[in-house]
Amino acid sequence: EAEAVAAARALADVARQPGGAAAMCDAGCVDELLNAVHGEHSGGLTQALVAAVSGQMRESAAAALDALVECAQRAPQCRGRIAGSGVLGLVSALLLSPRSGTGARALALRAVAALAADD
Repeated sequence: EAEAVAAARALADVARQPGGAAAMCDAGCVDELLNAVHGEHSGGLTQALVAAVSGQMRESAAAALDALVECAQRAPQCRGRIAGSGVLGLVSALLLSPRSGTGARALALRAVAALAADD
């Protein structure tokens, strides 16, 4: 888990660099981050939704979502792929769950703002 968190945070840092988000999108990194958020390696999307609603989202999934938000903000070509991936269901669950902490809700609001923008 700690390695996954560190990797996602490193990718978020790359996305913040000029041209980094677009390069990540072209290299397939966005797809891997989506897999991490969707829980492809730990039970799938249903399990990820249950975790989000119950306020128990894995730290690695939250870090991956943060990296996706950075990509969506900086690379419009990635935004549609991210928004259409089903991640908005997780974002909604985080935002609406009474069990979500303030940090999770803030991340969800950032995701909504990044994914709702239309360039």
